[in-house]
Amino acid sequence: HLGTRWTETRSTKTSSQTEKKDKGKTMTLTKMNISQALRRQKKLKGDLKELLSRAAVSVTYDEKQPPAFSFATSLEQADATREELIHIESALRVTNARTKIEWESRSITLSEAVTRLQEMKSRISWLKEILSVEAQTMTEKTSVEWDDLGEKRAKVQKKIKCDLPETKRVELIEKEQTAFDALNDAVETINHQTQLLAI
Repeated sequence: HLGTRWTETRSTKTSSQTEKKDKGKTMTLTKMNISQALRRQKKLKGDLKELLSRAAVSVTYDEKQPPAFSFATSLEQADATREELIHIESALRVTNARTKIEWESRSITLSEAVTRLQEMKSRISWLKEILSVEAQTMTEKTSVEWDDLGEKRAKVQKKIKCDLPETKRVELIEKEQTAFDALNDAVETINHQTQLLAI
């Protein structure tokens, strides 16, 4: 019976400690704005990567030459870091889904804005990689074909047409970049003004 009472008391204390820890996390998050949370998120990702790297190289070692950072300690710290990272990322998702900004005469969530920025960035990169020519008009190109023995076969005239001339490609890139910059400025502004929502 005494053993049972001790177990119950210990269980209650552990639960209380957990509640206090979670409450502390919530209070800390609510004091952050989105920008601060994003910086914390970036730092935690870097810390997690470093801690897991330490743990990985400390799994086996010469008992006479123990590693600078023990496997158990590094893994424990990595798990704690991961938990905080999950908590912050979850709070960011909730906050982004509930926060709205004005964009092109309509209201959109921060979640949509972030997704649009990612896709706009991808489109700009794609446009920059396209091979283009100066004009859209058809141009002729002469090439020489060779046979398997390395002998010349014939000169071939090829007509090349470009559906996206260089001037038009540059215009599209500039237009997309301007839109990206405007939306990014709006997102950064609201990120500094919006407190992270508690979860």
